Amino acid sequence: MDRIAAIRESLATWVCGLLSFFPLIGVIPAIYAIANWRHMRRYCQLEWNPGDYYLKWGAVLAIWNLIFTAFALVATAAWFIAKSVL
Repeated sequence: MDRIAAIRESLATWVCGLLSFFPLIGVIPAIYAIANWRHMRRYCQLEWNPGDYYLKWGAVLAIWNLIFTAFALVATAAWFIAKSVL
């Protein structure tokens, strides 16, 4: 993979990581960011990636969003269950 494509894919991962912070809608960009991170790790192992910083942070932001979304869904479900029992 050439460096221009590596930078472009790294920035796409970073942007999707940022977009993943929209509640519920951000799950789709988060999944894309993690899939793109895995793809770039596989195909750019031996080459230097100038956009590696953006690639890492895009994946970190996406993972944070997925954890936060899962926590919010569990908390909401627990609240509804607790409210229906009382």
